[in-house]
Amino acid sequence: MSLDPIFDVQQAIYDRLTTGVNKINYPVYDDIPDDPPNHVVELQPVNVQDNSAKTCPLHICIFFINCWTTDKQNSTISKMFNEISQSITFSSDYTPNPLTISNFNFVGYYSRDRQINKQPDNSQFIYQGIMEVEIWVQETE
Repeated sequence: MSLDPIFDVQQAIYDRLTTGVNKINYPVYDDIPDDPPNHVVELQPVNVQDNSAKTCPLHICIFFINCWTTDKQNSTISKMFNEISQSITFSSDYTPNPLTISNFNFVGYYSRDRQINKQPDNSQFIYQGIMEVEIWVQETE
């Protein structure tokens, strides 16, 4: 029987981004709060591609990581993207640091797509960025 890794992976990403030496400088939510700060990171699970029936069983967990800012420069979003990617994959001394995930072994990370959009004038944020990431995991024995 195959486990569904999406919650465990989401928890591991959240823990990595919000605690310890890899903590990022922005608050992380699973939904935008009613009264958000100036910079916000939103973690949204999308789906899991379950390849557990293959000879090399692998789950590919896909997430959208949304970054929101009130800054008037879109470079803030790029900085947020880079800080998130760094936090997920490396330790503070730039050595590889795999995510610790309950019931699963971390296999890999891939950032597939990054987009930055200017928001309408009546929005509470000026720029929004979306980064699609894949986290590859295998069930532990």
